[in-house]
Amino acid sequence: MSGVPAVFKTWKKNGEEQPLHDYSFSRKLKDAGAGFVGGVSQVLIGQPLDLIKVLIQTGQYKNPYEAFTATMAKEGPLAFYKGAAVPLVGVGCINTIMFNFCYAARRKIIEMNPGQTELKLSQYFIAGSIAGTLTAFITSPVEQIRILLQAQPLENKLYKGPIDCFQKIRHQNGFGLNGMFRGLGMTIFRDAPAHGVWFCTYEFLMRDACARRNCKRDDVPTWQLLLYGAIAGDALWLISYPMDVVKTIQQNDRFGKDSKYRTCAQVATRLYQTQGFRGFWIGLTPALIRAAPVNAGVFASVELALRVLG
Repeated sequence: MSGVPAVFKTWKKNGEEQPLHDYSFSRKLKDAGAGFVGGVSQVLIGQPLDLIKVLIQTGQYKNPYEAFTATMAKEGPLAFYKGAAVPLVGVGCINTIMFNFCYAARRKIIEMNPGQTELKLSQYFIAGSIAGTLTAFITSPVEQIRILLQAQPLENKLYKGPIDCFQKIRHQNGFGLNGMFRGLGMTIFRDAPAHGVWFCTYEFLMRDACARRNCKRDDVPTWQLLLYGAIAGDALWLISYPMDVVKTIQQNDRFGKDSKYRTCAQVATRLYQTQGFRGFWIGLTPALIRAAPVNAGVFASVELALRVLG
């Protein structure tokens, strides 16, 4: 039986079969809804470990245990969700757009290849890379604000919250590559291959499950959706983590004349000079621990939402 996603199946309208490349508004709305559900689950599950990752990457603590215990002692459990308001809305919107972009790219690829009813894995990679590149323009400023809020010390805070952070960056530095969109280049460099691998890995595992069980995609049990999402999430971080470290350091830097780095290349050079190749992997453990449940939740949420929405 086929492992082709629901968005590629023929569908009936007024009793007539419609083509595989469904561009209807209702289809896009369903994809958007499923993506938003996945984004919300991503933030709720992953925010605490993401905070720990950022604190380690920015050099405030040496290991996950130290970051966790110190944060808990100083600020209490709610501190692990500081800065969560922006990603809760932002990541929800990002996932909405990302899954829409990815599904649209998949449909376009199918349309450009008459007679092809299932994408090749290389085509899944291309679709995911396109989605990652396009959504980077939203991801970058959202993560810029989140990182500044997460990494600032409890005393002498520069920003009162996400709105204050946004306004100060906008007023003092504008929307350019030295302001709100600082780190955009590295975000694209990270997200294009990362999301190609992300979608490709998950689809490969789903296709294999359908083939081995001789079942439809909708019949794959939830525990397998969770497992495959977790594997895809760790694959994403293993391929992109060094770029994420560089991006985090760059986005946590001060602005203007007070900044230490003018480009991501300067960040990478300084990081290598001071810590060697190991520096590009600092904080990987909490990132991988976070990635498993987060991406399990994302893919399972999206998949189950699509089953409900059709």
